[in-house]
Amino acid sequence: MTTLLDDAPHRAASRTLALLIACLCGCIAWLYPSSAQAQVATCIQVVSGGQDGSSLNRLVESELARHPSHKLAKTNCETTLRIEVIEVEAKLGGGLFLTGSVDGEVPDRVKVQPGRMDRAVEELLTVLLHNDPRRLSGPERADWFAQQRKSFRVRGINYIGAEVYEVGAVVDGRLATLPGLALVARREVDWFHFGVRVAGANQLNSGDDRLSLTTQVTAQLEASLFSSATASTAAFAGLVAGLEYQRFRGPTTLNGQRSIESATAAGFSPGLRFGLELGRYTTTHGLVFAQLLFPTFASHDVDTGVVDQWTPSVSIGAGMVF
Repeated sequence: MTTLLDDAPHRAASRTLALLIACLCGCIAWLYPSSAQAQVATCIQVVSGGQDGSSLNRLVESELARHPSHKLAKTNCETTLRIEVIEVEAKLGGGLFLTGSVDGEVPDRVKVQPGRMDRAVEELLTVLLHNDPRRLSGPERADWFAQQRKSFRVRGINYIGAEVYEVGAVVDGRLATLPGLALVARREVDWFHFGVRVAGANQLNSGDDRLSLTTQVTAQLEASLFSSATASTAAFAGLVAGLEYQRFRGPTTLNGQRSIESATAAGFSPGLRFGLELGRYTTTHGLVFAQLLFPTFASHDVDTGVVDQWTPSVSIGAGMVF
């Protein structure tokens, strides 16, 4: 027999869905194109060495067009982006490198992996243009939020992935653990990302007659910041918020007879999420994370008294996005 808890959590769940829809609408409004922002007119100098100069030049121009802070110019340059290909002899270690600078400043170098000149150009320009002195002190700095909005729309990359985790919660004075699986979709640019996550955890064996948390399902929105916009490995921290469903199983007394019953609760559940992400300049990212959830509702079974407690939880896991 399954007992539903009092109506308040379910009314809270409806309010949560409305809040999630409002948040999504707010994100869409924030990302909606606005009036053109000031961009730094940028001329390009490409020294290709033994490589195909015209193809590399088009690749650099294409990547530059994805950066809302700069625009390609042929004359009246405000800044000059210089890109050079360097091939190192095998006796010196070998390899192909891409170097660059902006007006002779903020020089940087990346190694070109076989067949991945496009990723090397993307990584190099991200570093160079992010640190361009004109960008840091120019007039476009005044509208920082508009700059980030346009960057997110133009240069953002979509990822999907999966996570495995173990969720733990204190139930009836003891620790209950459940293995879980999550599906993730997110859009990322530089040092932040927005995402959605649907996750479910279930206790594989609930033969114990004591009260236990047997199921937890969450649907969340996430906003996270990275410790670096350019590093391949970076820490992250962020906020999550969404709908949480809890199912409990435990003993109770009905009509003078002891039995094992189930009860459920659902409602709004905000939380914190933090961890470490690896391989941010590859097509597949790996991550380890911890998540804390603080539901705004208490699980209170008014019919059978199976459960009456507030149940926050902590999750630890790992995942991949691609």
